[in-house]
Amino acid sequence: RSPFLADNRHLHHRLLRAGVPHRLTVLFIYSLTLWMGSLALVLTGLPAGGTFLAGASVIVGVATWEVWKRSQRISALRHRLPKPPSSPNNGKARTNEKSSLNGTDNPPDVRKFPHSKEPFE
Repeated sequence: RSPFLADNRHLHHRLLRAGVPHRLTVLFIYSLTLWMGSLALVLTGLPAGGTFLAGASVIVGVATWEVWKRSQRISALRHRLPKPPSSPNNGKARTNEKSSLNGTDNPPDVRKFPHSKEPFE
């Protein structure tokens, strides 16, 4: 496959599917980029490169902890949710009555989680 074709296997897509909020996903990827840049400074022999790498390592550690904590919490919530009820008409939408939950023909999928705008809950 061409690396230029779009797919959902990229890191940010995987983190979002795991329940990590968008803002935390971006901060995590930025922290990885900062760490790699700091490692490059160390490898080039910059005298302060070790300090930059140590600071970046702390930031990556905190970001990784937050991502892991959030994904574990969301994973636990997903396993506790009941399965959506099966419809008697083989999954076809109801046409003669509206759902009282959201005013549409189909009830909402209770297994989906909206992404929070809060960076660290």
